[in-house]
Amino acid sequence: MNRGSIRSKILYLLNENVAGSAFLTLPQANDLIQEAMELIAEEIRALRQQAILITQPGRFWYTTYEISDTCMSPIRIFSYANKQRLIPLVMQEVDNHYTSWMSVQEDTPQWWYPVSHDTFGIWPGPSVGGTPLRIDYLAWPEVLYDDDDEPILREIEQDLMILYGQYDGLIRQWDVERAFDVFNKFAAAYRDQRFRKEVMRFHRHVFDRESREG
Repeated sequence: MNRGSIRSKILYLLNENVAGSAFLTLPQANDLIQEAMELIAEEIRALRQQAILITQPGRFWYTTYEISDTCMSPIRIFSYANKQRLIPLVMQEVDNHYTSWMSVQEDTPQWWYPVSHDTFGIWPGPSVGGTPLRIDYLAWPEVLYDDDDEPILREIEQDLMILYGQYDGLIRQWDVERAFDVFNKFAAAYRDQRFRKEVMRFHRHVFDRESREG
């Protein structure tokens, strides 16, 4: 389904004109679809992408924005310098291992660690730089700009988007009782471990296949 068909289904379930209504205008409905996509991607953590980051001399920390505007957080980092995955740690473990770790510089990084929600570090920091790192990361969904744009989500996840849109629309219509019923269906799908595992299995299969082909 594309954005236009998803929006039409939401408005149909709300008994509203598919061209828009006083309760949910077309721009509001489009924003709602984007919000639903981001919520689903964050909860299920299923969308995975890859990018190449080139290390810079003496630099330990990098931001997710340098990887991609859609980067939620790294999950794996592979160094082409030693053809190995970097070991994930927390910063306290790095401190405990070597108190003067900030002074160590090599061009074969071994570890990586989160610094904040949008920043991560590698150790040792590069002395010369220029080492390519492959970043495997959890991604936010792309923005849908046109009605013909299709979300990078499976049909079962698109059904969740429609449920979420119906819930939000019912709230706008002050139909709170029906809104709670729809939200309970939406939440039940989230809590369904079989659903979550199947979605993650599908996206991991696609991600691994693209990795092999790349």
